[in-house]
Amino acid sequence: MSEPWLPARALLARRLWDENRVALEDLCAGIAEAFRLPVDAVAATVKRRLMMDVSEGRCGRLRPSLSQAFASLLWITGTAILSLIAPRRRSTGRADILLDQWDANVYADFYQRIVEGLPGRSVAVLTRVAEPPGIPAGIPRHHRPWKTLYPRRIAWRVLALLWRAFLRRRDAQDSVDSFYMAVILLRKIGTYHADVDGLQARLLLSCGDNYFEGVRYAVYRHAGIDRIDVIQNAMRGSLSNDVHLYADTYFAQGEATRPMVPGLTVERLVPVGSFRAAAARRAMPAAGPPRFDIAFIEQLFVSDLEGNNSRAGYDCVVRYLARFARAHPELRICLVTRGTGGQLPDDRAARRQAAADMLEGSGVQWTSELGLGSYAAIATSMLVISYNSTMAFEAALFGRRFLLCLPDKIFHLSAIDGPAMLCAPSYEDFERRVLDLVTDQSATLQRYFEDLGRQWMFPCDDPIAVVRDRIAEELAASPPVPAHVAPPVLL
Repeated sequence: MSEPWLPARALLARRLWDENRVALEDLCAGIAEAFRLPVDAVAATVKRRLMMDVSEGRCGRLRPSLSQAFASLLWITGTAILSLIAPRRRSTGRADILLDQWDANVYADFYQRIVEGLPGRSVAVLTRVAEPPGIPAGIPRHHRPWKTLYPRRIAWRVLALLWRAFLRRRDAQDSVDSFYMAVILLRKIGTYHADVDGLQARLLLSCGDNYFEGVRYAVYRHAGIDRIDVIQNAMRGSLSNDVHLYADTYFAQGEATRPMVPGLTVERLVPVGSFRAAAARRAMPAAGPPRFDIAFIEQLFVSDLEGNNSRAGYDCVVRYLARFARAHPELRICLVTRGTGGQLPDDRAARRQAAADMLEGSGVQWTSELGLGSYAAIATSMLVISYNSTMAFEAALFGRRFLLCLPDKIFHLSAIDGPAMLCAPSYEDFERRVLDLVTDQSATLQRYFEDLGRQWMFPCDDPIAVVRDRIAEELAASPPVPAHVAPPVLL
């Protein structure tokens, strides 16, 4: 199998790891042993941090000056000492199910029907904000902010490891200071232990895939949460970060999405498709004749990969769409607008305005002006086109064919052989592919997309019921947490 394409930032992050492998591996091994964590989870967190620093232009932080390092030393030392002499009293609690809160819509979209279908089970929410949006009254909240004191039982370990890393700082030839990474790791590990300090849960249920990180769930498991089940709510890039996700059950969108989570250590994988798409499909009336020949999904949420590379690629596809629409006025085309619930950030507003300028006079209709939601537009179109949007895969749940147009090599969508993938096209390639997919009504092509949909977006009619039933089985197999059991102690 050939080496996957990597953007420059990923190659630089990999090179930084390789250049400093001895010092960084020694650091990861020491921290993993001290906190009884899998060493690959600790290393994955370091690699992810390297990727983040490179991506956001913070390479200067990787080799801080002595004064900067000393300031970090004093900051973490002060936090650890204060944790030892004046430990924070956190709310304690026990729950059958602890919900991982990260987004305003997460309860309604993912958790509500699950917990309502498990009567008699105690439920609580783990949150970083005091009043998490979207959570009904009556559900206990366990507020765990980022800036907090550590549990006393681990504060001394943080203190010892921090000073050890500071006194063993490498010479100025190293491109990454292992002490800098020690600060990152110890702060995260201390925070994650504080998250579950005083809490006992039989199962943590999380659909917060923006939170996927090497040490987070590993710490939770070690600190006293019996089981961790994760719901994949979107496709994340296997090469955009090194995840190493530890879970008991991973509710994947489809079998083909599993390789997109590197280091997935999981007891069982259960494909369930898309929660949101399945809910939209159930709420729709019986399918009628297609309203559009083509639906193009707007993409406002792509971070630039290298400079303005992805912006240029997106603009390229929009230009092709505008040219195609003018050349084929007999075809009905809509643009599926996204993120219309409020004021767009400046960069997204600029991207939308640029698309509007290119599509001016092309005949392409905007769903925001038609009053159509994203899934309604997809369900009533023959062909769905997208640039780097996994909503294209969800089109398969509505029996639609789709085309991913990637003038850039977008690294976190795996390449697919066949008409569903179009990399580095000319306009002529784009026009030919789109016309073929609109006009070809063969059974062979239809089966191709049906098979593709089963692989990437498992056509589950009720994914919430599947998750709920699996959780019920898991809770039935494990006894409740007795009231007298104290939080675990690291020996």
